[in-house]
Amino acid sequence: MINVHILGITTTTGYYLKKKFNNKNKKYRFFGYSRKINKYKPIDFRYSKISNLNLSTNNFLVSCGPIWEFSQFILNSYNYEKELFKKINSIIVCSSTSVITKRFAYNDFDKSLASKLKKSEDALLELCDKLKIKCYILRPTMIYGCGGNYQDKNIKIILKIMKFLPFIFIPKSTGLRQPIHAKQFSNYIYYLLEKCYEKEEIHQENEIINLGGDEELTYKKMLIRLRNSLPKNDQITSCKLIEIPSSLFFILITPLMLFSPKIYEAFLRLNSNLSGFSKVSALLNRKFETFPIKPFIK
Repeated sequence: MINVHILGITTTTGYYLKKKFNNKNKKYRFFGYSRKINKYKPIDFRYSKISNLNLSTNNFLVSCGPIWEFSQFILNSYNYEKELFKKINSIIVCSSTSVITKRFAYNDFDKSLASKLKKSEDALLELCDKLKIKCYILRPTMIYGCGGNYQDKNIKIILKIMKFLPFIFIPKSTGLRQPIHAKQFSNYIYYLLEKCYEKEEIHQENEIINLGGDEELTYKKMLIRLRNSLPKNDQITSCKLIEIPSSLFFILITPLMLFSPKIYEAFLRLNSNLSGFSKVSALLNRKFETFPIKPFIK
């Protein structure tokens, strides 16, 4: 029997993981944790320690929460509860491809985020290597989708804008995106758990896996696909996408640089290719899935 502990279960990815354990075989015993007040055991990475988990033997930890908080939680726990780490077999941690795409940002928020992600990854890998604990760090690209009461922020914000504006200006040239549905992401986490259970080695450099959806599509095409996937009576479908020369678009958004460098740089990234990562269905040896996978909106 393997004990699987999912920390940050009240996320979209956590929701789909929970469904897999509810529906799959009985070789796993499942425990869910969240900092929110709900039916799951409360765990707050900032104040809790590893002893707050229901550890017995042969434990697998999956963190769907912020990696910088989980990393500090693990390091603090190790300082005071070293013996408990002998009960941990493997750790799977959700990070982000922002560690790659935002490392050359010029605004302080994005630079700090990229640095925080990298330091957290390095600290976890170093400790797990020292303790001989298998550690997989997953860097998903843009996660989207909804499940239960949970909705991703990425697509939600885009659709909210499209709902309230009759038209949106977009630059004529937009970069590529590779969005991954939370259900696909949870499928890959479950796949890793299966491999760990079967004690099969998955050869990935430094145990860091950059993961994306099956399609690489322009930002414009992504918006069109989202709009066209909704019922025709949905208000979002009436939003028009108006292409303007890229140079004009970037001139129009220049004032944002004074008020919010973070938002300004987010608009600049519309022209960047944030893609080229491993495709999840290829890794899982499953059928190619086109964007968007439903459900993606509540």
